[in-house]
Amino acid sequence: MMSYEMTWEDEDGNRNIQFSIGYEIENSEVHITKVTPTEVAFLCSESKEVTRKIGVHTEAGQTLLANQFLNAERTQQIKTAIATEAGLLISA
Repeated sequence: MMSYEMTWEDEDGNRNIQFSIGYEIENSEVHITKVTPTEVAFLCSESKEVTRKIGVHTEAGQTLLANQFLNAERTQQIKTAIATEAGLLISA
Protein backbone atom coordinates (compact mmCIF):
# COMPACT_ATOMS: atom_id res chain seq x y z
CA MET A 1 0.00 0.00 0.00
CA MET A 2 1.24 3.47 -0.89
CA SER A 3 0.34 6.74 0.82
CA TYR A 4 -0.48 10.28 -0.26
CA GLU A 5 -0.38 13.27 2.11
CA MET A 6 -2.92 16.04 1.60
CA THR A 7 -4.70 18.86 3.38
CA TRP A 8 -8.45 19.38 3.27
CA GLU A 9 -9.40 23.04 3.61
CA ASP A 10 -12.73 22.72 5.44
CA GLU A 11 -14.02 26.26 4.99
CA ASP A 12 -17.34 25.55 6.75
CA GLY A 13 -15.48 24.40 9.86
CA ASN A 14 -12.73 27.05 9.72
CA ARG A 15 -10.05 24.39 9.80
CA ASN A 16 -7.46 22.61 7.72
CA ILE A 17 -7.18 18.88 8.24
CA GLN A 18 -4.03 16.96 7.31
CA PHE A 19 -4.66 13.43 6.00
CA SER A 20 -2.65 10.41 5.06
CA ILE A 21 -4.47 8.59 2.27
CA GLY A 22 -3.60 4.91 1.79
CA TYR A 23 -4.10 3.65 -1.74
CA GLU A 24 -3.30 0.94 -4.24
CA ILE A 25 -3.11 1.09 -8.02
CA GLU A 26 -4.64 -1.83 -9.86
CA ASN A 27 -5.15 -1.96 -13.63
CA SER A 28 -4.23 1.74 -13.87
CA GLU A 29 -7.01 2.61 -11.41
CA VAL A 30 -6.54 4.20 -7.97
CA HIS A 31 -8.28 2.48 -5.06
CA ILE A 32 -8.35 4.33 -1.73
CA THR A 33 -7.85 1.84 1.08
CA LYS A 34 -7.55 4.06 4.13
CA VAL A 35 -8.18 7.68 5.11
CA THR A 36 -6.34 8.75 8.27
CA PRO A 37 -6.56 12.31 9.62
CA THR A 38 -3.33 13.25 11.42
CA GLU A 39 -3.64 16.93 12.40
CA VAL A 40 -6.24 19.68 12.60
CA ALA A 41 -5.32 23.36 12.30
CA PHE A 42 -8.07 25.69 13.52
CA LEU A 43 -8.36 29.00 11.69
CA CYS A 44 -9.54 32.44 12.78
CA SER A 45 -12.81 33.04 10.93
CA GLU A 46 -11.80 36.60 10.05
CA SER A 47 -8.07 36.49 9.27
CA LYS A 48 -7.88 32.78 8.28
CA GLU A 49 -4.66 32.56 10.32
CA VAL A 50 -3.99 29.36 12.27
CA THR A 51 -4.98 29.82 15.91
CA ARG A 52 -3.96 26.35 17.12
CA LYS A 53 -3.08 22.87 15.94
CA ILE A 54 -3.87 19.50 17.46
CA GLY A 55 -2.91 15.98 16.52
CA VAL A 56 -5.59 13.39 15.87
CA HIS A 57 -4.65 10.38 18.00
CA THR A 58 -7.85 8.60 18.97
CA GLU A 59 -9.69 6.12 16.79
CA ALA A 60 -12.98 7.95 17.43
CA GLY A 61 -11.50 11.27 16.29
CA GLN A 62 -9.95 9.69 13.22
CA THR A 63 -13.22 7.98 12.29
CA LEU A 64 -15.25 11.17 12.77
CA LEU A 65 -12.94 13.31 10.60
CA ALA A 66 -12.50 10.62 7.94
CA ASN A 67 -16.28 10.30 7.62
CA GLN A 68 -16.69 14.07 7.34
CA PHE A 69 -14.05 14.10 4.61
CA LEU A 70 -15.65 11.25 2.69
CA ASN A 71 -19.14 12.76 3.07
CA ALA A 72 -17.80 15.99 1.54
CA GLU A 73 -17.37 13.96 -1.66
CA ARG A 74 -13.61 14.51 -1.95
CA THR A 75 -12.83 10.92 -2.96
CA GLN A 76 -12.79 11.45 -6.73
CA GLN A 77 -10.71 14.61 -6.38
CA ILE A 78 -8.09 12.68 -4.38
CA LYS A 79 -8.10 9.73 -6.81
CA THR A 80 -7.50 12.16 -9.68
CA ALA A 81 -4.63 13.88 -7.83
CA ILE A 82 -2.99 10.54 -7.03
CA ALA A 83 -3.46 9.28 -10.60
CA THR A 84 -1.94 12.47 -12.00
CA GLU A 85 1.03 12.26 -9.64
CA ALA A 86 1.53 8.58 -10.54
CA GLY A 87 1.52 9.45 -14.24
CA LEU A 88 -1.76 7.66 -14.95
CA LEU A 89 -3.42 10.87 -16.18
CA ILE A 90 -1.93 13.40 -18.53
CA SER A 91 -3.04 16.95 -17.86
CA ALA A 92 -3.80 19.15 -20.85
